[in-house]
Amino acid sequence: MSPDTPDTPDSFDPATPDATPRRGRGRPRRDPATPPRDPGVIGGREAETFSRAILNSLSSHLAVIERDGRIVAVNKAWERFVQEVADDLPKAPGLGDNYLDAIQDGASFERQRATEVLTGLQEVIDRSRARFEIEYTLDLAGATRWFELSATPLLGAAGGAVVAHSEVSELHRSEASNAEKHRLLEAVLESSADGIVVADATGTFTLFNRAAREIAGVGIVESDPAKWTEMYGIFKPDRST
Repeated sequence: MSPDTPDTPDSFDPATPDATPRRGRGRPRRDPATPPRDPGVIGGREAETFSRAILNSLSSHLAVIERDGRIVAVNKAWERFVQEVADDLPKAPGLGDNYLDAIQDGASFERQRATEVLTGLQEVIDRSRARFEIEYTLDLAGATRWFELSATPLLGAAGGAVVAHSEVSELHRSEASNAEKHRLLEAVLESSADGIVVADATGTFTLFNRAAREIAGVGIVESDPAKWTEMYGIFKPDRST
């Protein structure tokens, strides 16, 4: 079998019910245009269809731009999102539009951070930066949503970049919820009449509530646990250690 020929499943013999057909193995067909040491990609008529299927299978909103900023490819997620935000961003860039112009004109998704995005994206296009990432917010239908933009150079081409937008609203809402719970817990501990002190495994104090500060006469001070007695008058149950 040629190393470039895909493996095919073994035949299944119904006389041996325990036998299972083998799954396909072997390297995919190699694009003859790639250099000898390149790992290779699928070539031929299927290459474009295969590449398009990969783009459309990704959940991030993807756009491929040339060196001058012209959008030469977008995936289905990008197209659906452009339609979703049409009321708030009627001029959101699509296939054939210039992405850099859209940012300058305030028509892009990340318009609230346009200056930073333009600088970072241009550095990626110019190959002076390997990756650019930034978070931004969008006010859509009266609600604030968070997104992360990442841009990487378009490899194997004369220039350009691949731009991906991913929604991170759930992560931000979770972080906000955890922060609120933390503030509530601190408020409860601060209101306690008992002195409460929390230290981590290294002996670093992470919490010293109001009652503890009143009892010890001092709040959190960075010190070695061996000096706690001297610093705070803290003893073990034997009252001397």
